[in-house]
Amino acid sequence: MSVNKKRKETYLLLLLFVLVFLPNIFYFLHYTMLEFRMFLNNVVFLCLILLCWKIPKIGAGIGALLLLVFTLNNGLSIMSFLMYKEAFNVALAYNFLTTNKSEALEALLTFKTVIVLLTLYYFALGYLVYQVAKRQWKTKYLLLVAVALLIYPIGFKSYSFYKKDKELTGESFGWMAKYNLWTNTPLYNMASFYEANRFIKELALIKKQKMTYPAFDVEETDLETIVVVLGESVRKDVMGIYGAQQETTPLLEKRISNLLVYEEAVAPSSFTNTALTFMLSKSIPVEKKDFQLQQLNDNIIGLANSTNLWNTYWLSNQDEIGIYENLYSIITKDAQYRQHTKEKSYDEVVLPMLEQALGDSNQKRLIFIHLQGSHMKVSERYPEAFERFKIDDRPLVNAYFNSVLYTDYVLDQIIKKVENKKSVVLYLSDHGQTMKKDKYIHGFTKKGLEVPFVIWHSDAVSEQYKVTGRVNTPLSTTNLYAILSDLLGVKGLEKKNPNTELRALSPRFEIVRYDEVESD
Repeated sequence: MSVNKKRKETYLLLLLFVLVFLPNIFYFLHYTMLEFRMFLNNVVFLCLILLCWKIPKIGAGIGALLLLVFTLNNGLSIMSFLMYKEAFNVALAYNFLTTNKSEALEALLTFKTVIVLLTLYYFALGYLVYQVAKRQWKTKYLLLVAVALLIYPIGFKSYSFYKKDKELTGESFGWMAKYNLWTNTPLYNMASFYEANRFIKELALIKKQKMTYPAFDVEETDLETIVVVLGESVRKDVMGIYGAQQETTPLLEKRISNLLVYEEAVAPSSFTNTALTFMLSKSIPVEKKDFQLQQLNDNIIGLANSTNLWNTYWLSNQDEIGIYENLYSIITKDAQYRQHTKEKSYDEVVLPMLEQALGDSNQKRLIFIHLQGSHMKVSERYPEAFERFKIDDRPLVNAYFNSVLYTDYVLDQIIKKVENKKSVVLYLSDHGQTMKKDKYIHGFTKKGLEVPFVIWHSDAVSEQYKVTGRVNTPLSTTNLYAILSDLLGVKGLEKKNPNTELRALSPRFEIVRYDEVESD
């Protein structure tokens, strides 16, 4: 073999190893530590693919198929690091399983560059594997390396988790051991899907249990209509009412004398599914092994129904979930009146829905309105008339400010429809956003958890129940349940834990205090 040919093969082999270990490189750059199990599993998978190429006739086809599986598995890690600056985890898998088709397509179009890069990644790997496989690798050595390296993660590590799981759960091979077994295989990202799917199934079982409240009283609070507007992906610091230089909330600011403004509201999660669940139910973020999903049945919609006085509505400009139900959709199905938009629309589409609800014969109404807000694709969240901000050379940053300006308009229109009634309108976002280069994205950072939370009071509301001004004490939005319970007049039930420590659920399903979360 010539020196040049040997050198070329060496370069190809080195390039192959770089591409194979790309997830490890991202992991190291982000966490400044080597994920040893991921490294071993990638070596094992590479050996298996090279082994397949040694099989006559069908080997190349099997190798190409395994390479596709390998790319999809590692692609999840790569995409996660590129988009969310963290390893692929249970929360991301959960969102993947519970996302409707249109939202999933929208997400793919938003990150089409990443999709193209992953496609190129697959073909580059395929070419390099094909070139490297032509070398005279000895099959027995490849097999020996693959088996030897699997002994540590699948054998030793899985056994240690098996013993720990048995101590915690009392089961000989429970869900925790199965989850950890997946993490120790070349398809390590499947562990997150396994856990997310187990979570969904457990929720379905819990939902079959009917919540029965003990006897309680309902006090008259001089309110006829309570409207809860749930925003989407809104950072507090981009709102004029919270001090932003840009006038993104001019209409809300005109109503400041009727507003109660929470200056330091903190979301319990950086993802809609879990954030809204903790806000609407009696559940709060707690350690995973004590995560009481049963508390989802004790939710504010079910409680309002149990008063036999308040009627409940869920009006949404977000699609219903398909084959999988997500956390908060299980709660919203308790609403007596439910309406979702049939096609992609701007948020003002909820206004006729609200008019219809206000026009029925019910005397007391608890109305939830779920907006698209500033959800990606943010440039499609507002009409052309709200294309006003050109303060930045990054188009998506300008679009984000425009989306908040449009939400201010929609919120003002909602208030106008109830301002002559004995009513209050609460507005808060599910979570904030993290700034990454040229866009705002979901991220478990302080800005990803800091959210706007305001309560507007009609002049028709008795002064006894009209509270305005600014509250500087930090507050978790998990307290939405307790605040609404008081507005409904519910008395005599055990109070929800106020979560004064501002606990939040990380994408790894770990509990972190707000003051421990990284800044951005």
